[in-house]
Amino acid sequence: MGLTSDIRKKIEKKFKDVRELEAQRSQLQSSLRELQTQIREAKAAIQAYEEILKLAPADRDDDKNEPKIRPNSAVALARDALRKHGKPMHISKLLEAMGRQSTHEQRISLSGSLAAYVRQNQIFTRPEANTFGLIEWQQPTLNLVNSGPSEKEVDAVLENVR
Repeated sequence: MGLTSDIRKKIEKKFKDVRELEAQRSQLQSSLRELQTQIREAKAAIQAYEEILKLAPADRDDDKNEPKIRPNSAVALARDALRKHGKPMHISKLLEAMGRQSTHEQRISLSGSLAAYVRQNQIFTRPEANTFGLIEWQQPTLNLVNSGPSEKEVDAVLENVR
């Protein structure tokens, strides 16, 4: 055996290595395509869930956005008075319901405190000037019973996700 046959054997071995590597590459490309399909399906599922979430009313027990209010503070007393009254109240009537005098200073102080929550879209609303209500009274903007997707449409979307 000479130099030529050794080189030919090495060439054949390298061709074999190339074929094995190409087979591995093919398997990896197949796995990659499968992973890309799974990623697309997962993203579609996320998008479907987000669309459903937009249509669904907020959970009543979801208090993540509602900050804790110190008990017996003016804000807590105002919230309690509004809940007891059941509808928005003018600041003067609200102070009276809280058992406080409706002085100019009291109206400014309480209005400022409640307005801070209104600006942050938390706890209180201001349906009219100097009138405050509670966010929990607001009707959902979308009534799923009348205008949302049908149960069949939601099931179809969820079936595509699975």
